[in-house]
Amino acid sequence: MTDEPTKDALGTAMTWLGGGGALAAIGVLIKGFVTGTAGQEKEIRDALAEENARLRVRARYAMEWQDLCLRARREAEKLGFDPAGWPDDPEEDEP
Repeated sequence: MTDEPTKDALGTAMTWLGGGGALAAIGVLIKGFVTGTAGQEKEIRDALAEENARLRVRARYAMEWQDLCLRARREAEKLGFDPAGWPDDPEEDEP
């Protein structure tokens, strides 16, 4: 069992640590407002949205190209071309 002075010391330490943690959190929040981190976060979100849109366009082009290749192969086979000398079909990506 712990004695009273040890309990008091632990209680005081926990109070100081809790208060110090809260003050540190408030300090970080105030520092963010002073240094303009809120504006930087918006810039980062905007940049990520722009990059996402660019990648979607590229993915759409890649899928259209793959579809055109497969259609061309089917049409060539219908016309009687020998597919033995062709490279392998493009692989479909699985989700």
